[in-house]
Amino acid sequence: MMNNGVRVVFLLTALLTVSCGPGASPIAPTAPTASVTVPTFTPGSYILMLSSPGTPPPAQPGDPNFIAVVCVTMGGGAVGSATLDVTVDVQGTQLVGRSTNGSLVLSVQPFGADIGGSLSGSATNPAAGVSVAVRPKAGETSIGLSGTVTSSRTMSGYANGSIQFDTSSGSYSCNSADWSLSPR
Repeated sequence: MMNNGVRVVFLLTALLTVSCGPGASPIAPTAPTASVTVPTFTPGSYILMLSSPGTPPPAQPGDPNFIAVVCVTMGGGAVGSATLDVTVDVQGTQLVGRSTNGSLVLSVQPFGADIGGSLSGSATNPAAGVSVAVRPKAGETSIGLSGTVTSSRTMSGYANGSIQFDTSSGSYSCNSADWSLSPR
């Protein structure tokens, strides 16, 4: 136990994969057996859910991964999740969600059923009494998002970066989160 009511939770997950050695032939990707239909996302009101710590995506063959998940709680009653109202605009093939209470911006680009993007800013859920702040690394303006389209007008995935959740009784921060976007 640490002084000042600070509890540090350190979860170390090592996912190591071995890549092919020199001279080994590369593995060719297999052709998909069925085409993926990407749902149409329409502009409107959505709910962005964030919860920490996140579950990292599976390691890809040939990519050595070392993922250390670090979470810090200060004060009693801190939470590691929030539900935020966002307004989504479709800009070409990119989806941009802006929080209705704050400066939080979610920007994602679908690549078939896969998603890549970013999350930045801060937002509040006044009814729940929770504030969320994205804490990018020094010199960066956002954290990375990955994920998949899960059904018509919904998507979910992993946020690889620090997010802090504040309530009147404490704060909780973690360097990863799970996220989902669904219609309101």
